[in-house]
Amino acid sequence: MMKSGAASTPIIGGRTFYYLNLKSINVNGGKHIIIKSLKVENLGSIVINFSITFTYIDGETIGALALEMAL
Repeated sequence: MMKSGAASTPIIGGRTFYYLNLKSINVNGGKHIIIKSLKVENLGSIVINFSITFTYIDGETIGALALEMAL
């Protein structure tokens, strides 16, 4: 049962998960590192369901993040 005034609306009917696209990461308020989109059906780089959130970041972007964070 829902409390008074509460509502629930599924984002995508019939599925227990959805995708989002992470477009960039800002490192220490400075440089924005662009995240490459996944080429697999352009679904998104973040998968969210009711029990876990998974973010995929390609190896080239991880390398750029590591270099930027080391500065």
